[in-house]
Amino acid sequence: MEHIKDNIYLENSIVFELLNTMFYINCQDKLNSNPYRKRYVSSSTLEWMASIDAQLDQDIRNEIKIFFDLDSYCAHGLIPLIYNYGVYLDIQEFIFYFLTKVDSLEIVKSFLGPVYTMNAVGKDNLCSETAIEYIKNMNIPEPEKWKLTYFFTDVNGTKERLFKLISDFYRLYFKKFEKSIAEKYTQDRARMRKELGSSMFENLGTLLANEIDVIKSFDQVVIFPIHYYGVSLTSIVVENNLLSLFGMDRLKLIQMDQVDDSLDSLKAISDEKRIKIIRMLNQKDLYGYEIGQRLGLSDSTVSHHLSVLVRAKVIEPSRKENRVYYKVNKTMIEDILDRVKLLLT
Repeated sequence: MEHIKDNIYLENSIVFELLNTMFYINCQDKLNSNPYRKRYVSSSTLEWMASIDAQLDQDIRNEIKIFFDLDSYCAHGLIPLIYNYGVYLDIQEFIFYFLTKVDSLEIVKSFLGPVYTMNAVGKDNLCSETAIEYIKNMNIPEPEKWKLTYFFTDVNGTKERLFKLISDFYRLYFKKFEKSIAEKYTQDRARMRKELGSSMFENLGTLLANEIDVIKSFDQVVIFPIHYYGVSLTSIVVENNLLSLFGMDRLKLIQMDQVDDSLDSLKAISDEKRIKIIRMLNQKDLYGYEIGQRLGLSDSTVSHHLSVLVRAKVIEPSRKENRVYYKVNKTMIEDILDRVKLLLT
């Protein structure tokens, strides 16, 4: 792990690269549904994903759809566990360790992600029975609720099934690219250091779609450049550390965003769901789970909209214990409207 400055670190993980490849293959159409975003995804990323997608066995494809869905994430929830157990540098070590050392229930509990830590259900008290009750109230589509419920009724079978999928995908499709991907990491980290530059925290706030004070409040902010993750960003809080899985194509998106921030800011507040979020936050500061409950949106959808609004500085996050609350930046909204007025008159 490379220490950059203060609480900022850079690290690479071929294990996270593997899991994100499986996630991206299944969800790339949704992740790139916005043509503005898709045009900044590199041709090498699209070609590499297409080559793997064309080879996929149908049974493996079906299993990937089950464990790597955009609405429930599921296997993405393994990331905090992998990080805490320190097995994110070697794929075979990761697979062996989780098969032999990690309890099945702990693995399946991780499928719920960080959401349940925001509620009365504590991690240590969560068992299969309480988890099934909790799943009923999650803001995810009904098929995803049924799937998670099934996982908790057969935790041993679910663990075996998931790691068979990961092992098969690694052996059949990913292993032959492992060395070439690892060789790109030095270049990726150099690009990240250049992008951070001397104005580290200002640029980091833009890169990670977060406020500087929030970034500084963590013990460690560990950035994992993911070579084949398009313009996507996944940020996960692990205890008092922030892990950010950063798609390297995102650098181009951010650089272009900064060219005309007036129009981008207008786009940020013109979406119907984001308007509803802003109106709610005008009444009271809320955290992501509360917003999802009130609007009936999935956690991933809420996270996306909040990320867009934070990047536009329309809302501001602030940490209170293990929750991140959001409030409206009315001054910025007025500034956006004034700038748009100048552009149009």
